[in-house]
Amino acid sequence: MSKKHEDVYKQAAEKVGIPWQMLPVIHNNETVFGMSNPGNGQGVYQNIYHYYPPGPITDADFLAQTITAAQFLKGSLAVLS
Repeated sequence: MSKKHEDVYKQAAEKVGIPWQMLPVIHNNETVFGMSNPGNGQGVYQNIYHYYPPGPITDADFLAQTITAAQFLKGSLAVLS
């Protein structure tokens, strides 16, 4: 796991109310802890419901994408319960 972004994972997870450990697993799986949006427009978490312009992202962009990913996960977990 990437300790580098742990504070962002924790901040987003706390805001949304999910276990923070879920976020680095997805971030690693989708873009190997990337800080650059791929050319497909799906961002570092490969979110098909939002468009993110390709290229490097700022820390603020990363936090916003992480919060969005956490919100999506929370919604997905609610459907499963």
